[in-house]
Amino acid sequence: MRPFKFKLAALLRMREFKKQQIEVELGKIVQQINDLHEQLADLERQMSDAYHIYAQRVAGMDLATCYQYAGDFLKAAQAKKEELIEQGKQLEQAYQNKLQEMQRAMGDVKVMEKVKAKAWEAYRKRYNKLLGREQEDNMIMHYPEKLAKL
Repeated sequence: MRPFKFKLAALLRMREFKKQQIEVELGKIVQQINDLHEQLADLERQMSDAYHIYAQRVAGMDLATCYQYAGDFLKAAQAKKEELIEQGKQLEQAYQNKLQEMQRAMGDVKVMEKVKAKAWEAYRKRYNKLLGREQEDNMIMHYPEKLAKL
């Protein structure tokens, strides 16, 4: 009997490759989100330091008043922070879309693996049936006296 060959193996490999590509893209998006969080944290630290330095210079003013009189750096930093937050929202949306795409790809691969397992099981049953017939024929040919006693 010829060896087992899954007829849809190329399709299965293609779907597994697509799933792997989506995993890579998902990893890149997560890395971008992490980098964005680091940038936000760094920017907030810089802004906090600038507020405190300005507050020390202008003694007696609270932080809200200091911000009102703060230099261009603080205003630019606030604009950059808002821009980073907007990028974060976009990246989060892209992450959710890729996650859904990943779930579909995983489902496609799972379906193909089940089809392959079912085809393998059918092949195995046919093979065992054929093997059983061959063994039975061999017994009849080589041990006819033993079979007569049965």
